[in-house]
Amino acid sequence: MTLTSQLLRTTSRRVAASSLLRRAAGSTPAVQHVHRTLATSSSPSSTEKERLSQLQAEDVIDDRGLTVFKTLHELQTNSCTFFANNELFGTHTGHDFEWMTYSDFDKLVHKTRAVLKDIGA
Repeated sequence: MTLTSQLLRTTSRRVAASSLLRRAAGSTPAVQHVHRTLATSSSPSSTEKERLSQLQAEDVIDDRGLTVFKTLHELQTNSCTFFANNELFGTHTGHDFEWMTYSDFDKLVHKTRAVLKDIGA
Protein backbone atom coordinates (compact mmCIF):
# COMPACT_ATOMS: atom_id res chain seq x y z
CA MET A 1 0.00 0.00 0.00
CA THR A 2 1.43 3.38 -0.97
CA LEU A 3 1.81 6.27 1.44
CA THR A 4 -0.86 8.23 -0.46
CA SER A 5 -3.41 5.44 -0.19
CA GLN A 6 -2.61 5.04 3.54
CA LEU A 7 -3.17 8.75 4.10
CA LEU A 8 -6.44 8.71 2.16
CA ARG A 9 -7.62 5.66 4.10
CA THR A 10 -6.74 7.28 7.46
CA THR A 11 -8.42 10.56 6.45
CA SER A 12 -11.60 8.79 5.33
CA ARG A 13 -11.74 6.91 8.67
CA ARG A 14 -11.37 10.18 10.58
CA VAL A 15 -14.12 11.80 8.52
CA ALA A 16 -16.40 8.79 9.07
CA ALA A 17 -15.65 8.78 12.82
CA SER A 18 -16.35 12.50 13.20
CA SER A 19 -19.58 12.08 11.23
CA LEU A 20 -20.66 9.26 13.57
CA LEU A 21 -19.83 11.36 16.62
CA ARG A 22 -21.79 14.36 15.29
CA ARG A 23 -24.79 12.12 14.60
CA ALA A 24 -24.54 10.48 18.03
CA ALA A 25 -24.32 13.85 19.78
CA GLY A 26 -27.45 15.10 18.04
CA SER A 27 -29.54 11.94 18.38
CA THR A 28 -32.09 11.31 21.10
CA PRO A 29 -32.14 7.54 21.82
CA ALA A 30 -30.93 6.51 25.26
CA VAL A 31 -28.57 3.93 23.84
CA GLN A 32 -25.94 5.14 21.39
CA HIS A 33 -24.09 2.82 19.04
CA VAL A 34 -20.64 3.22 17.56
CA HIS A 35 -20.02 1.14 14.46
CA ARG A 36 -17.23 -1.42 14.69
CA THR A 37 -14.74 -1.28 11.84
CA LEU A 38 -13.72 -4.80 10.86
CA ALA A 39 -10.02 -5.35 10.33
CA THR A 40 -10.59 -7.93 7.61
CA SER A 41 -13.37 -8.79 5.22
CA SER A 42 -13.11 -12.55 5.82
CA SER A 43 -15.67 -14.37 7.93
CA PRO A 44 -14.84 -14.66 11.65
CA SER A 45 -13.17 -17.82 12.96
CA SER A 46 -14.87 -20.05 15.52
CA THR A 47 -12.75 -18.44 18.28
CA GLU A 48 -13.85 -14.98 17.14
CA LYS A 49 -17.49 -16.12 17.02
CA GLU A 50 -17.20 -17.38 20.62
CA ARG A 51 -15.68 -14.06 21.70
CA LEU A 52 -18.46 -12.10 19.96
CA SER A 53 -21.11 -14.30 21.63
CA GLN A 54 -19.51 -13.70 25.02
CA LEU A 55 -19.38 -9.92 24.44
CA GLN A 56 -23.05 -9.96 23.40
CA ALA A 57 -23.94 -11.85 26.59
CA GLU A 58 -22.09 -9.19 28.61
CA ASP A 59 -23.99 -6.38 26.78
CA VAL A 60 -20.74 -4.95 25.38
CA ILE A 61 -21.99 -5.30 21.80
CA ASP A 62 -25.41 -5.82 20.26
CA ASP A 63 -26.52 -8.44 17.74
CA ARG A 64 -25.17 -6.30 14.87
CA GLY A 65 -21.66 -6.13 16.39
CA LEU A 66 -22.00 -2.51 17.51
CA THR A 67 -20.63 -1.21 20.79
CA VAL A 68 -23.51 -0.41 23.16
CA PHE A 69 -23.36 2.37 25.76
CA LYS A 70 -25.55 4.75 27.74
CA THR A 71 -22.86 6.71 29.58
CA LEU A 72 -19.34 7.94 28.88
CA HIS A 73 -18.04 5.37 31.38
CA GLU A 74 -19.77 2.54 29.48
CA LEU A 75 -18.38 3.85 26.18
CA GLN A 76 -14.83 3.76 27.56
CA THR A 77 -15.07 0.37 29.29
CA ASN A 78 -17.00 -1.39 26.50
CA SER A 79 -14.73 -0.02 23.78
CA CYS A 80 -11.60 -0.99 25.71
CA THR A 81 -13.01 -4.50 26.20
CA PHE A 82 -14.07 -4.91 22.57
CA PHE A 83 -11.02 -3.35 20.90
CA ALA A 84 -8.44 -4.37 23.58
CA ASN A 85 -5.62 -5.24 21.18
CA ASN A 86 -6.25 -2.47 18.64
CA GLU A 87 -4.05 0.60 18.47
CA LEU A 88 -5.68 3.73 19.90
CA PHE A 89 -3.24 6.63 20.30
CA GLY A 90 0.11 7.07 18.56
CA THR A 91 3.05 9.24 19.58
CA HIS A 92 5.42 10.28 16.83
CA THR A 93 8.97 9.25 17.79
CA GLY A 94 11.30 10.37 15.03
CA HIS A 95 10.47 8.29 11.96
CA ASP A 96 7.99 5.96 13.61
CA PHE A 97 5.01 5.90 15.96
CA GLU A 98 4.77 4.36 19.40
CA TRP A 99 1.23 3.07 19.81
CA MET A 100 -0.96 2.71 22.88
CA THR A 101 -3.61 0.00 22.67
CA TYR A 102 -7.13 0.25 24.03
CA SER A 103 -6.01 -2.13 26.79
CA ASP A 104 -3.09 0.16 27.74
CA PHE A 105 -5.48 3.12 27.79
CA ASP A 106 -7.92 1.20 30.00
CA LYS A 107 -5.15 0.49 32.53
CA LEU A 108 -4.22 4.20 32.63
CA VAL A 109 -7.85 5.21 33.14
CA HIS A 110 -8.18 2.75 36.05
CA LYS A 111 -4.99 4.10 37.65
CA THR A 112 -6.23 7.68 37.22
CA ARG A 113 -9.60 6.82 38.78
CA ALA A 114 -7.84 5.20 41.75
CA VAL A 115 -5.60 8.23 42.33
CA LEU A 116 -8.54 10.65 42.09
CA LYS A 117 -10.53 8.51 44.53
CA ASP A 118 -7.57 8.35 46.97
CA ILE A 119 -7.19 12.14 47.03
CA GLY A 120 -10.93 12.60 47.52
CA ALA A 121 -11.66 14.24 44.18
